[in-house]
Amino acid sequence: MEIPAIGPFLALSVFPGLMIAAAACDIMTLTIPNKLSLLLIALFIPAAFVTQLSATQIGSHALIALIVLGFGLSAFALGWMGGGDGKFLAATALWFGPTDVLSFLLSASIAGGIIALALLSFRRVPLPHVLARHSWIHKLWSADTGIPYALAFCAGALFIYPKTEIFRLVMAV
Repeated sequence: MEIPAIGPFLALSVFPGLMIAAAACDIMTLTIPNKLSLLLIALFIPAAFVTQLSATQIGSHALIALIVLGFGLSAFALGWMGGGDGKFLAATALWFGPTDVLSFLLSASIAGGIIALALLSFRRVPLPHVLARHSWIHKLWSADTGIPYALAFCAGALFIYPKTEIFRLVMAV
């Protein structure tokens, strides 16, 4: 029996799975658990090892993540997003590095705009009774509630992920 290669497993399940988990948590609780951000960071290390990224490449990925973290913390300080959103955004940016981070941020911004407009439109109509019995839907529907940014981060990341350098390198292993 042949042991499956770790590269495709990492590429096709770990990163997308964590993105989807964060989106689901954010939709249901309007929070992103820190453990998901930490897992993204921790699992980047074996992905970098498997893909044989150089120390310089790993450093540039880390630098991008730190820059995005600075933006995220600034956005949090200004009340534009939650602290968990900023941390998760930076952990996600770590995977994209300098070659793909702008594509990710653009895709996530477009997805976020669409999601925000859709959610704000839905919030203008009464919540259907069949959905009202679910507390998380009731909270999400409330005009006093923010936007689940992890959903936008997930959509943007998964949209561009198959076209990124890290995906290509992981799949080549």
